[in-house]
Amino acid sequence: MPQSTGDEIDQLISEITKLEVERNGEAAKLELFGTLTDEGRQRLQPLIRNLERLNRELDLKRQKLISLELLSISEYSNRMNQNIARLDDSVKSLGTTTKQLLRSSVRIETWSVLLILVAITNIALLIDTFPPYGFYFGTTLVAATMALAIFLWRKWRRVEPQ
Repeated sequence: MPQSTGDEIDQLISEITKLEVERNGEAAKLELFGTLTDEGRQRLQPLIRNLERLNRELDLKRQKLISLELLSISEYSNRMNQNIARLDDSVKSLGTTTKQLLRSSVRIETWSVLLILVAITNIALLIDTFPPYGFYFGTTLVAATMALAIFLWRKWRRVEPQ
């Protein structure tokens, strides 16, 4: 089973830490000898080569670590872009739903007011039958209701969302 990038990075950091400790130990041994004669340096050549090998190994591991970290950043960026795209789709969907809800509520309001106006007109027509002032009161109520209906119709025509 392949390891995740994060696990590989953790493992590589652990290896680098161990190599640095080993390299520092080898470097400390060399420092103990200080300046030596040519013969002393010849005897230390294996230690020097080991230190150089450790330095090369450390450099290679660090390069691999940098590559893995860049890969990790790239993966994170891709996931972030996908999440942003999903969020954008959700916002667009929410906007569409909100527009539909607003349109529906405006229509419900319109039909409710229309129903109230019809009820008022019916009451006005009923009052119109009562003498002696019923005719004037009823006619005035019908005219006011019609004026209100025309005013509201013009207002709704301008306001109704697309």
